[in-house]
Amino acid sequence: MPFATEHDVRLRFQFTDAAAVPADLIEAAVEAAHERLMQRLLPGCAADPPAAVLLGETLLAGAEVLRSLAAREAAARANVRIGGQQVSAPGRFADLMLMADAATDAAWHVLADCLLPFPAQRVLAPTASVPVLGEAVR
Repeated sequence: MPFATEHDVRLRFQFTDAAAVPADLIEAAVEAAHERLMQRLLPGCAADPPAAVLLGETLLAGAEVLRSLAAREAAARANVRIGGQQVSAPGRFADLMLMADAATDAAWHVLADCLLPFPAQRVLAPTASVPVLGEAVR
């Protein structure tokens, strides 16, 4: 069960237009944010979530909504040519993606005290040399 609700996301991000941002879009974003959060949340924070967990999940869900709106904007963008020059709406897609990234960064910052540490990742894994052009391996 997610910590955030549709109302929380609408209120935090001021998504007042229900036609532009339908309830099912927000609910799907809340579910996605909750799944993403539960992978990293400390067990104690999941059992009795502090206010930071609610805020963090709300921010993650809002970021998902913004990415969905950006994708819709990109898909609906029509290329109009006037006198050989392409005319497009100035930067709406980029602005939505920038806001989504900012909300995601803010969410992880707010959630920092309730998250499991990142597991160490191997950046480089050495492998045995294999001759490519038939030469002998030294």
